[in-house]
Amino acid sequence: MLPQSAARAAALRRAARPLATALRRAARPLATALRLAAPPLATALRRAARPLATALRLAAPPLAALWLAGCGGGASWDGVDEAVVRRVAEDAGRHDTGPVFAGMEGDLLLFAFLWAGLLAGFALGYFSRVLFVERADLPAGKAGGEGIRAE
Repeated sequence: MLPQSAARAAALRRAARPLATALRRAARPLATALRLAAPPLATALRRAARPLATALRLAAPPLAALWLAGCGGGASWDGVDEAVVRRVAEDAGRHDTGPVFAGMEGDLLLFAFLWAGLLAGFALGYFSRVLFVERADLPAGKAGGEGIRAE
């Protein structure tokens, strides 16, 4: 025999079953109407959003440039080294030994590493086709064609 709470839950499920069936039946026409109306509605929303998206695309770069010009005020921006690392090192009693890459100040070093990573990623991606796409005796074919997978 089921405990009282389990029996009560089972009775509630049995009582709710007709209501759930009625709700499902009532929702079928609405779901069908939404399925039929969704493509035209989505097209209308895309058409209405096009001018706003174009305006945002055109306005974003000048607004960002104005904001950045206003933030700097002609002052130099301290990089992570000056703003954080040097202060923490001085609090710990350590002294500055100078940069490893001389001549790079502020975030220029981070920018250089960013470009080095981008170039290395491009080179690895470009030359990995030799390992994964082309076979030694055949060049790569068109997508989905012969010579795509190494065997």
